Amino acid sequence: MKLMRSVFILVLLLTAIFIIGGLFLPKTHHISRSIEISQPDSVVYQFVLDYQHFKEWSPWYKMEPAAPTTIMGFPGKPGYTYAWSGKELGKGKIELIKALPNQQILQEMTFYMPKPSVHQTNFYFESTSPGSTKVSWTMEGSNDGIFDNWMYTVFLNRMIGKEYETGLKSLKQVLEK
Repeated sequence: MKLMRSVFILVLLLTAIFIIGGLFLPKTHHISRSIEISQPDSVVYQFVLDYQHFKEWSPWYKMEPAAPTTIMGFPGKPGYTYAWSGKELGKGKIELIKALPNQQILQEMTFYMPKPSVHQTNFYFESTSPGSTKVSWTMEGSNDGIFDNWMYTVFLNRMIGKEYETGLKSLKQVLEK
């Protein structure tokens, strides 16, 4: 009986910590990774802007290369879309919102499965020297509740950040060949 009571109190205490702690975590998330690529900003920008090249450097394509993808629209034009549907990757799309030549690509990423959500996924390009560009890849959005506060703040920054680093290294490798 004492053991059951102790377990009950422990579960109650952990639940309270989870709920109360989650109330103090940020209500938005921001993930950012950068890399320097030995190519002019115009070359890097044009390559990233065209979703036809996404499979060449995407960390997620490497996870599930057989996942069906669809590209709709025209590179550089708002509404240009890359959509996917896979067993491991879930289902979603990336849509170009705005592109500023050689400076930034603003996109909206929508997940339909496994958990519906919407995020801003953007690229920023900065010429660091003649023939060299710093590329920053970011994801931001709002957290919808205590569970999201914990997931994005504690876990997903590490997980997504690791995938962004892998993708940026692949992008660098492809562009510096």
